[in-house]
Amino acid sequence: MWLVYFLLWTAVTANGEPLYREIGDKAVLTPDSVESPIYSIVWKHGPDIAIEWYGNETFSYRQFKDRGSLDISTRALTIKGLTQDESGIYRAEINNKDTSNTQLQVISPVPKPNISVSCEMTYCVLTCEGNIKGAEPVTCWWRSGDIVWNSTNQHKITKEEKKSLFNCAFSNPVSFNGSEKVLNPFIERNGAPTFTVVGAILAMCFSCCCCCCCCKCLTKTRGIY
Repeated sequence: MWLVYFLLWTAVTANGEPLYREIGDKAVLTPDSVESPIYSIVWKHGPDIAIEWYGNETFSYRQFKDRGSLDISTRALTIKGLTQDESGIYRAEINNKDTSNTQLQVISPVPKPNISVSCEMTYCVLTCEGNIKGAEPVTCWWRSGDIVWNSTNQHKITKEEKKSLFNCAFSNPVSFNGSEKVLNPFIERNGAPTFTVVGAILAMCFSCCCCCCCCKCLTKTRGIY
């Protein structure tokens, strides 16, 4: 179920800019088609030249010497072993004519989230937690049974909530990761509500203490007589 929603979400976002890739992955940037013959190709990263080709010679600069390559037939720039330093605007100049820009955004995969639970008397707040720095943009998802919805990283439930299990997930354009399930604190456990179970245990402890005190008192009374 998670996978279906993630694929639908990425299919929608894939139609727009920027082009997202995961750290360590590769990106293939393909420029607009240009009429042949082609006698020069210059790829720029921001204002700086990354790779250029004139006639029979190709020149690469900076990190693109080791991790960049140019396909002359397609004019595509391939970058391997991506780091966040490769994020930015790329533009190809073919035969000294500009083509459209491509914005490449290199991001981290999302972490596996954890759910913390904070309860008051009438409601509980579930918080989907994890370090998402460098993984933005991140979407938070919640799931209970077959129901999935995207929201903030917090979900509030009340005593009237009938759903028994919840889990959350983080997603971004390159990855998806879900948490373990947590039990609704208001739902019955083993035939009794959570808070009732706790109360019953405390009551039993109190009863045991009372019994012990009574026994000691009876023993002392018998000793006197």
